[in-house]
Amino acid sequence: MAKKDPVKEYLKHFFEQLKKEYHRCYYPGEECTQMPCSSHSIQNRRILETLSQDGHVIMPQVTMDRDGLKIGFIRTGVGKASTFTGLCARHDNELFRLVDDCEIDFRNTEQLFLLSYRSVLKGLHACERAAVDMAASYSKALQLGFIESPTDTIEQLLSAQQFRKFKSTFDELYMSKQWDGVRHKQFALDAQRPTIAASSVFPPDVIIDVTKLPTDVAVNIFPIRDKTHIIFSYLRANESQAQKLFGHLDFADKYLLRYEISKLILSRCENFVLSPQIYNTYSERQRETIKNFIMQCHLNPGIIVDHPDLCLFPD
Repeated sequence: MAKKDPVKEYLKHFFEQLKKEYHRCYYPGEECTQMPCSSHSIQNRRILETLSQDGHVIMPQVTMDRDGLKIGFIRTGVGKASTFTGLCARHDNELFRLVDDCEIDFRNTEQLFLLSYRSVLKGLHACERAAVDMAASYSKALQLGFIESPTDTIEQLLSAQQFRKFKSTFDELYMSKQWDGVRHKQFALDAQRPTIAASSVFPPDVIIDVTKLPTDVAVNIFPIRDKTHIIFSYLRANESQAQKLFGHLDFADKYLLRYEISKLILSRCENFVLSPQIYNTYSERQRETIKNFIMQCHLNPGIIVDHPDLCLFPD
C-alpha cells in the first residue's frame, strides 16, 4: 500500500478546514444555544438593495490555493452579501430592529451605537474563525511531523483574545444602555450614484499591544439618498488613539476625502460591497490596480501606495 504524501494530506486538511462554517451566537449576557442564522452586517432591505443590480452586488473575494493568495471581485446575491453566522434569528432581530426597521437618524446615539456594535460582532466572528482555522492547521502540521513555527497561530489567538475584550466592553455598554460610551466621527460625501457600503473594525495602527484595552475603530459606510455617509466609532476612552485613523480627514477637500476613504476601505476592510453599475465603469487597468493594492496590503500591512485608480467613487 502506497504511503500517503504528508504534504498533500496537510494541504487537503487545510483547504477542507477553510470550507467549514463557524457558528456561534454572540448575543450579550447569556450563552445562546440556538443555531445562528446568516445575519447581514450591512443592512439588507435599504442599503444592499439600493446598491444592487438584478439582485446582486460586487464583493471582494480573498482566496487561497496551492499557488498562494488570490484577490478577485465577484457578483454576490444580496441575500448572501456581507452575511455572517454570529447571531441566531431571534437575537439578530432583537438587537438590531432599531436600525433595520427605522430610518437612520445621525443624531441618535443608540442607532449609531448599534451600527458599530454589529460591526464588532461581525469582526469578532471573522477573527475567531481565523484563529480556529489556524489552530487546526497547526495541529495537523504537528501530527504529520512538520516543524512549523507557531508564531502566526499565537498571534491570531492573541488577536482573537483582544477582540473578545473589545466586544465585552460593547456588551456591557449595550446591557446598561450607555450609548454615549462609544463616540462617533461622521463624514458625508455628495454622491449622485450609490457606490459602496462597508462594515468593519480595525486598529488605528497594525501593532497589537495585548497589555492594553483594544483601541479598535469600527467603520460603517453606506449611501442614503444623495449622500454616502462614513461613520467612525470608537470607545470614549480611546479618542486620542482613534484620531490617528481619521484625524487628517478633517482637512481634506471632497476629492481627497473620496480618495482617502477608498484607500482606507481597500487596505483595511474585508467586508464591503460595490454597486455593479459603478464597478462596470472601472477599466481593466483600474481593476488590476485595485486588486494589486489589496494584495500588497495583505502581504505588507502599512505599505504606502498612491495611484488615482484606487479611488472607488465616480467623478
